[in-house]
Amino acid sequence: MDFPIKTITSDAKIQSEYALTSVNSINIGRILAQTVHYIYLYLKVLSLESVKSREEVVFSVPTGAMGNVTAGLVAGLMGLPVSKFVCGVNANDILHRCYTLNGTLHCCLLMHG
Repeated sequence: MDFPIKTITSDAKIQSEYALTSVNSINIGRILAQTVHYIYLYLKVLSLESVKSREEVVFSVPTGAMGNVTAGLVAGLMGLPVSKFVCGVNANDILHRCYTLNGTLHCCLLMHG
């Protein structure tokens, strides 16, 4: 799913004209796939009888750029009964850095898990 974005952002001609950049969270295919995870987890918890049907749940999510949490929000918009999301910032903490550095985005080494 990342191939088209990597291709565009590494193409010298396109870059010279548009100066594009990306983060993983913009890949709608990735967000849609992660949305399915939230639905699956809710159904799994229902099958274990840990919650009742339509009872709201809380998801705790480690995150960096909020792509995974965005997927959860999409699941909620689709009708999944979610009370709230609790987010823990991981090493790829771009959103945290953006807020704590007064909205200034800066480059740093990419963190790999």
